[in-house]
Amino acid sequence: MVAGVTARIVLLAAFLASLCLPGIGAWAADQGQINLNTATAKELQELPFIGEARATAIIRHRKAHGPFQKIEDLTAIEAIGPETFQAIAPYLTLDGPNSFRPGLEAATERPASGDFQVVPRIDTSPGQVVPLPDDRYFSVLAGFVDRASSSIEIGMFLFKTTDSPGNRAAHLVERLIAARKRGVRVTVVLEQSSYDDGINKENNEVARQLARAGVEVHLDGENRTSHAKLVVVDGRFVFLGSHNFTHSALASNHEFSVLIDSRTLATEISRYIQGLKARRVGR
Repeated sequence: MVAGVTARIVLLAAFLASLCLPGIGAWAADQGQINLNTATAKELQELPFIGEARATAIIRHRKAHGPFQKIEDLTAIEAIGPETFQAIAPYLTLDGPNSFRPGLEAATERPASGDFQVVPRIDTSPGQVVPLPDDRYFSVLAGFVDRASSSIEIGMFLFKTTDSPGNRAAHLVERLIAARKRGVRVTVVLEQSSYDDGINKENNEVARQLARAGVEVHLDGENRTSHAKLVVVDGRFVFLGSHNFTHSALASNHEFSVLIDSRTLATEISRYIQGLKARRVGR
């Protein structure tokens, strides 16, 4: 179930990118490729959504039928469905060495407080789609917030903090306030629920804290739930997926989001976030 949801999120991001962004194939090439005809089970498991069972199925098919003649031959394997095939196809080749590099190649820095690592703002190119599973999302997002130069726009269902020193949502509040103090325009739109006072309590507490620091904070209309989790940085970098701004979502849950480098998509999502505003929160 989780793998299926994850696959759909990544494929949705890739589909959006294919409509309005150049360079998706170039990014896949930058990540390297795996030789389908020589890869070991361990190497195959570095691919998205390929666990031990699917890797074993690929090798078993290769032994039974000989080398793959084309990438599409993978679809003959029952364990490789169309979603999985579309997700891994850009990273496959039929000859040459294995050059695939899973994940982001970026140094990390550990802040003075907290038990997390922050990835300095990575270099992306127009059209690049970067998967951000689990706590990788927070590590990358925090780096982009720290280095934002002009604007940060957020549409978030739930923004919940605690007083715990390691609370990641609280660290995001600190980073957003720091960005505002250095001149970045920070806009946050939060859900105002008509059915859950607990959500309202958490969102209102964060809203007041941000507003007191000069951040532009709005609540949406009560007649419709805003369940999106959206961030746009500098009118170019889009974070979208399943992560709420809670410690559990940012640190321990199985969540999946993506970073997309696209001014076109950023403009559309920025317009969407602006359309959620119903009531501004005063200082």
